[in-house]
Amino acid sequence: MEWLPQETIVFQGARLKRRTVAEVEPGGALLACEMVVLGRAASGERFQSGLLLDSWSVRRPARSQTARLAWTDTLKVEGETPDGAGFGVANALATVIGVWDDPQPRFEKARALLEAASEVRAGVTVVNGVMVARLLGEATAVRSATIRLLTDFRGRRLPRVWHV
Repeated sequence: MEWLPQETIVFQGARLKRRTVAEVEPGGALLACEMVVLGRAASGERFQSGLLLDSWSVRRPARSQTARLAWTDTLKVEGETPDGAGFGVANALATVIGVWDDPQPRFEKARALLEAASEVRAGVTVVNGVMVARLLGEATAVRSATIRLLTDFRGRRLPRVWHV
């Protein structure tokens, strides 16, 4: 399954609470991405008040066939973009999740791609069999680096709406 929506722009004063839960069976695969842009920089707007509460959870069946939590994460931004939390001057964050029975080869590929993405701060890890990549920076740069990463994983271009 692929979950690849375009970025969510969180306007000044917005209050967004979003929870994404994926349950991936053995033999199944998931490539998912959520990109968040804080404020409308092209209009000179900064995100200085409001709420973003963005939660992810990935569940995988254990040997007993009962789904168990493999990875979970929540980003909370309340008020101004958190300089102290590592955002600095960044106004965009993309999270890319990959779930495969063997994530290691894709992790290595993602690491190489992200090392070449010098226009953003990025990293990738594998937690309990779930690959998690994060890209942080200026919105246009994060979008470009995310498109390159997703295109490589898919082996084909993203849907046309991503390239307009």
